[in-house]
This record gives sequence, structure tokens and C-alpha cells, in this order.
Amino acid sequence: MGSKVKQLKPRILILVEGIETEVKYFNAFKKSDKFKRNLDAVNIDIYKPKDHSPKGIATEAKHKIKFANNEKYPYQEFWLVLDRDKHSKIAETFNEVLTHNNNKKIKIHIAFSNICFEYWILLHFDQTSRPFNRCDENKNHEPNVIAYIKKNHEPNYNKSTYNFLQLIETKLETAIKNAIWLEKRNETELIKSPKHEINPYTDVHYLIDKIKKGFPREHT
Repeated sequence: MGSKVKQLKPRILILVEGIETEVKYFNAFKKSDKFKRNLDAVNIDIYKPKDHSPKGIATEAKHKIKFANNEKYPYQEFWLVLDRDKHSKIAETFNEVLTHNNNKKIKIHIAFSNICFEYWILLHFDQTSRPFNRCDENKNHEPNVIAYIKKNHEPNYNKSTYNFLQLIETKLETAIKNAIWLEKRNETELIKSPKHEINPYTDVHYLIDKIKKGFPREHT
């Protein structure tokens, strides 16, 4: 009698900068009844490397791709969740990923937000193209995303303890609609400038679309 070969689930790696908002937000999808059926078909790991700068995250992804043949169960798809915030080497990171993708079979995808990932969170509540200079609250009273969220939408918002599961189950479609709206507003500027120079900007909804669909296989 021939033995049945076990079909392994595709393995997806999402590398993030923040240990709080991003990790908790993406892990919430795996707990949601709305997305559980589609996500049962894949294994998604959310990981924050020791060097969680944009360049460090890109380097980690390239390392895992380089040594994939030595692993028993390698990842098939890679996403970097990056933001502008205070990082100085965003442009170099985008160029590094572009060079990799032009030369390698396994691509690296970027879900990017400016000024920070919390701008994507804001779009769950608000259709806005308001730019921000900072992400976190500060003494100089500069415009910042978290203070805006607290003042206008969620007074008790805290990226360490917030209920992201409830957020995605009740407001995800609003965020996607608002992100598509913002993308259309940015069309002209995207012709002239790279995305990391546009404020505000987010394309996290492309990663979210793949999560909702259970990461259909990419064509190579």
C-alpha cells in the first residue's frame, strides 16, 4: 500500500518593526472568526527581528530567502511592515528590496505607512488626508497620530492593550475603503515622488487583502 504524502501549508512571514501595535494587530486576524476559515490554509508568522530598523528587517528577509533551501519547511512569501517615523534609511531600504526583487525568484513585499503604522489604524475611524509629523505624543505639541486618535475617536487608545480583534472585526472594511480613497488622492504625487516621501501614505490594505483571501499562491 502506498502511503499518503502530507500536504504542507504554505508558510508566510510578516516582519514588523513594532512589538506592540503591529504584532498585536496582525495576530488578531488569526483569532478572528471572520478570517479563520481562509487562514486555516496557511501558516502565518509575525516576527520582529533583533535589528528592527527597516534595513535590519530587509536584511533578515533576504537572509531567510538565501538559506531557504537548507530549511525543511521554508517560507514561501515575505512581507515587511515598515513606516517612515524617525528612520533615516528608508530610501536605501526600498532600493535594496527593489534590487533583490529584480534578481531573485522569491520576492519581498513591503506594506508601508507614513508617518507610522498608526496612520493605518486611524483610517479604521476616519477618512482623512491630514499629514502628521510624529506618531507618539510629545511635549512640543507637534501634530501626531496617536494624540489625534485619542482626541477624536478612542480616548482610551493604547497600542499595548487596545482590542485590535474587535477593531478588525468591526471597522476593517472602513479602513480599506479609506486607504483606497487616500491612494487615489496620492496618484499625481506618486508619479513625481517615491512613496516614502509622501505624507500621509499607506498601502497596508494590499497586505490585508491577501490576509483576507488566505494568501493565494503567487505566480512565478
